[in-house]
Amino acid sequence: MAACGISPVDDDGEAATRKAAPAPDITDHLAAIEASGNSEELATVYKAALEACQGNQALQTKVIAAKKARVERAKQEKQS
Repeated sequence: MAACGISPVDDDGEAATRKAAPAPDITDHLAAIEASGNSEELATVYKAALEACQGNQALQTKVIAAKKARVERAKQEKQS
């Protein structure tokens, strides 16, 4: 690779031994989604929650599920 002018990403092998960063804690964001009082507030806290996931797809899935649950609950409350 060096002959082509392309440097290898991990030439010493240490990257494979490093621990991954811990997943961010989104508990407060999930609670904020559940407690949102209207659609504007839900949109705001939903966006903040997605940003807090830092690209972690498993956490993003939890945020999306929390938003769907909140929207469904709002629909049920509106019917009552």
